[in-house]
Amino acid sequence: MRFGLFCSPKADAPGFAPETGQGFFDFLDFNVEAEALGFHSSFVVEHHFSGWNQASATLMLLMALAMRTKTLRLGTAVMVPTWHNPVLLAEQAATLDLISNGRLEFGTGRSATWTEVGAFGIDPDSTKEMWDEVIRAIPKMWTEDEFEWNGKYFKMPPRNVLPKPIQDPHPPMWVAVSSPETAVQAAERGIGMLGVTLGTPADYKRLVSDYRRIIKHCDPVGKFVNNQVNAASWLYC
Repeated sequence: MRFGLFCSPKADAPGFAPETGQGFFDFLDFNVEAEALGFHSSFVVEHHFSGWNQASATLMLLMALAMRTKTLRLGTAVMVPTWHNPVLLAEQAATLDLISNGRLEFGTGRSATWTEVGAFGIDPDSTKEMWDEVIRAIPKMWTEDEFEWNGKYFKMPPRNVLPKPIQDPHPPMWVAVSSPETAVQAAERGIGMLGVTLGTPADYKRLVSDYRRIIKHCDPVGKFVNNQVNAASWLYC
């Protein structure tokens, strides 16, 4: 077992206005100290429009953190592919992997709030299909010299998507899991389970058990199976 952080940095901090960016500086200092104490990873959320838990430029924050750390694994929890151009997302994630010398953990999800989905003009009934298409395409962008895509939600003529990540064959892939259905979907696709423990330990144990059982027979969307569980829970100190 390894211990990491689940972060939701926002621009303001107690006593400081948002335009100071003090919350972001506090986030960086906090994670630098965590690395010194031996923490393994830090996963950062992506949220928009709420003002609370709003890290709206996750990869930029992780890039800044990459420049101040050496061993801390840098995770997205999660990038929502339906809000991004898939090619730009693959390029930016690969850039972070290069700058961090191979420390990216690439977590994705489909979003759960109408505040965000509606603002981006996305049909909530399509988010699962859109997410599934993008997570199958991005590993190909990272590993193929000539990538071509003719999907339902995006299309692209043959191109070499650059840069490629430094991790071979590509960074580990994850999906946010808060329900039994998504745990099964993660396992079927051979990607890591980024779990938010909303129920009891017994509830979570069942999710993990189902995930472990199904992933043994998965059809991975990437070049390898990421059979890992990241359990995000809450602790009051």
